[in-house]
Amino acid sequence: MPIFNQCSKTICCWFCTSGPVTINVKTDRRGYCPGESIVLNALFDNNGNRNVIPNASLYQIQTYNASGKHFIQTNKLVTITGSSIPSRNSHEWSSKLIKIPAVSPTINSVLIKVEYFVKVSLLIPGSYSLSCILPIIIGTVPFRRNAFSSINYQLMPPSNLIDGLFF
Repeated sequence: MPIFNQCSKTICCWFCTSGPVTINVKTDRRGYCPGESIVLNALFDNNGNRNVIPNASLYQIQTYNASGKHFIQTNKLVTITGSSIPSRNSHEWSSKLIKIPAVSPTINSVLIKVEYFVKVSLLIPGSYSLSCILPIIIGTVPFRRNAFSSINYQLMPPSNLIDGLFF
């Protein structure tokens, strides 16, 4: 299933405020394997009075529980950056790819937890960045569409089904 997230922020400086800056982002699915690419579709609206720069990063969070202690390590794995978006303009990422490097799969046990997320951000000079988070799952078996999933077996004559598929 695709993942969707929407974030918005109004840029302020003392009593001066500008229009909102928004991100609408969607992935093609939630589960991936190392070597595959995450397909991002995003719409960036910059109604503010500053130029902003879009970027997207893949993060890994490792959590360890040992001897009653809790350790967390966050690693930025891959980053892609887009071109600057002038004020009062929009920009769209259509099928922007983030290639997943060789990493361990998502794990959720008592002793160790490995999680992944994509962070899509707008870097705003002189202000905090606007970020949307998309949690993803890294597995070990690649996603493949079944070639026979769209065939309606009730419309096929039984002899074609037997001769063509099984023998």
